[in-house]
Order: sequence, then C-alpha cells, then structure tokens
Amino acid sequence: MSNNKNKFSLALVHMLALTALAGLTLKQSYAQTAPHVKTVDDFKRKNKNQDSLNTSGGYWYTAAGSGSVVSPATNKFKLSNEGVNGVGKSVKITGKVSKGGYIAVGTSLNKTAAPVSLAQYKAIEFWAKGDGKKYGVQLQSPNAIKDYNYYSYSFVAKPQWTHYIIPFSKLAQQDWGNKTIHVPLKDSLKQVKVITWYTNPYGEARSSVDLAIADVKLTY
Repeated sequence: MSNNKNKFSLALVHMLALTALAGLTLKQSYAQTAPHVKTVDDFKRKNKNQDSLNTSGGYWYTAAGSGSVVSPATNKFKLSNEGVNGVGKSVKITGKVSKGGYIAVGTSLNKTAAPVSLAQYKAIEFWAKGDGKKYGVQLQSPNAIKDYNYYSYSFVAKPQWTHYIIPFSKLAQQDWGNKTIHVPLKDSLKQVKVITWYTNPYGEARSSVDLAIADVKLTY
C-alpha cells in the first residue's frame, strides 16, 4: 500500500509539472492522474418508482429552512428528464429562499445514512447546470463536526452543463462556527453521512432557485 501511495504521489507531482508546462488546468490534470471512480449515482433507474434510490443504495432528499420552499419535496421526490446535454436524467431542485433560510438537495451513501469513510478517495466529481448563481457542495459528517460547519466547496452553476472535479484538498470550512474546536479534514472524511448541494451562502434570500446535478462520482 505504501509503495502504491508513493507511486501515486510521484505520478501526481510529475503530472503537475507537465501541467505547468502545457498550460492545463488543475481539474484537467487531476482527471488524468486519478482515472478510477466509484459511482454514487449514474441516474439510471431500472424501476421508475425508485427515483430517490441512488446507485450506491442510499437515498436522495431535499430540505428547506426558515420559510424557504423547495421542489420536489422529499416525500414526492422525482428525477428530472433534464440529463447532461439532453441525455439521461438528473436531480433538479427549484424554489425560493427566504432571508435566513436555504434550500438543499442531498444524498446518503448507504441505506441507513450511517457514516461512511471516504478517506480512500481523493475528489468528488459531478455535472451541474443552473441559474448562474452560487451554490456549495458539502460533505456532512455530524459525528465529527458538531457545529454544522462541514467541509464544503463553492461553485457557480452555469446555464450550460458543466463538469466539476473537486479535489478534497480544496474543501474548507466556512468563516463561522466553533473556532476553538478544529476538526481536521482527514478526520471529517472518515465519517461522512451525506453529500449535499445547497444555496450558498446560507441565509441569503433568493426569489428563485434552479439547480440540476447529475453523474455523481468519487475519485480515487
């Protein structure tokens, strides 16, 4: 295992050096050095009545806080026919956010939403399409982080389908929460319950929300 890690590290360093010379982006470089993935959800359903059940055996859900409204509701969860570049399906949320509120869509990594270690993975990747506004993707690990300030990454959901590869090393906690108790990323990754996409920042009012997510994978 140690030799494999060393080989991966050397390969990554070598690729980053080539990247600098070739003018490639970090995303492109990472995609070339970490080709192996675990599919969280490919949105291919054999049973049309199992829209909320992801490929990993977990479940999709939606949430709204402080007067905000989200569709679809968790108890009426349906996939959207708006797949990547017109092919397949996706999970899509719409709605509005009241001041102090939020809306989100997330998925557990197993049937019981028990904590799962993602320590062996290096990145999360997914496709997203939206309204040009700012969103966040978050790894929730409530057994490790008690103040809800989970590790996350901010992105803009562009009007066209866009592929995101986000190295876990780019995840960070936000500028709030308990400053006296720091939980290292490596410890948080060992106890992830759900992956969530949410309106960012929390508490910012929005008259409309439109976000679609597809083809979610973990890269190692």
